[in-house]
Amino acid sequence: LFSVIEALVPSGSSYREETVAQQPDSLLVQPSELLARVDGNVELARRITRLFIEEAPRMMAELGEAIDASDARAVFSVAHRLKGSVANFPAVEPLASAARLEMAGRRNELQDAARAFVLLQEDVHDLVLSLELALEQLNAGEYSGRTA
Repeated sequence: LFSVIEALVPSGSSYREETVAQQPDSLLVQPSELLARVDGNVELARRITRLFIEEAPRMMAELGEAIDASDARAVFSVAHRLKGSVANFPAVEPLASAARLEMAGRRNELQDAARAFVLLQEDVHDLVLSLELALEQLNAGEYSGRTA
C-alpha cells in the first residue's frame, strides 16, 4: 500500500502547500471558523487543534496498516475515530473521505480502500497544514476571544 501511495503522491513541497502558504484565505479552516465552533474559547481552539495535529499521523498510520492487512474491522474503527476528530473542524473533504473508508470497513468492502486512503491522506495533509497556520495565527494573538 505504501509503495502505491508513494508512487501516486509526489514527495516534498507541493503546489497545494505553496498555495496555502501564499494565500491564507485558501485555508480549509479559518481561525474565525474554528473559534466559532468553540464559542470563542481561544484556549480550547488551540488544544483541539494541537491534539489533532499530533494524533492525525498516528491514526493515518494505523489506518494504512489496517488496509494493508485487509482488516475491515480495524479500518472501520480507525476511520470512525479519525472522522470524529475531523468533525471538530469545518472541513468537508477530509470528513467525507474518512466517512467513505469507515463505510468500506463497516461493509467489509476494502477493494478500493487503497485508492480512498490516498485521497484521505491528501485531505488530512491539507487539513493539518491549514490547522498549523490557524494555530500560528491564534498563538500570535491575531484573534481574541475567551481564553478559558
